[in-house]
Formats: sequence, C-alpha cells, structure tokens
Amino acid sequence: MNLASRKLELMEKLMGVINPKTLDKIEDFFNKEIIEDVNSENDLPEIVNLLLEKSEKDALNNNVLSHKNVMLEARERYRLSK
Repeated sequence: MNLASRKLELMEKLMGVINPKTLDKIEDFFNKEIIEDVNSENDLPEIVNLLLEKSEKDALNNNVLSHKNVMLEARERYRLSK
C-alpha cells in the first residue's frame, strides 16, 4: 500500500470516530508525537542547523543574491550557454 492510500485509510477511520474523548486522545497523540517530530530540529545534523542559522542571518542582513544573479555568475564561471 502506498503512502497516499495509507493516509486516505487513516482519514476514513478518523471520520468514523464518534466519541469526543477518543477524538481528544487522537488529537493529543497527533500534537505530541507528530507535530513535535515535524518541527524538531534534533533530527538534523548539527552542521545543517548551523548552516540554516547562518542563512537566516544572511537573509535578515540582506546578504543574498537573486536567482537571476546566481545563474549569471554560474554561467560565466562555468562557461555555460543560456
């Protein structure tokens, strides 16, 4: 079963829940286990977190290049045609 099918099956089961306490338990589980995992930076290697922090600081300090400028520089450096 592929991921989309599994998600659909879970949604169908959720739609069948009629007890508010059961729904509360499912919501608590989702908030504690799923949302925290998605938002957790602990899953990333330390170097990745450091690079993300640096890129955020660069963006805040307007130390960025537009996509157009990056592509122009790459074409010049590597002698690529358009």
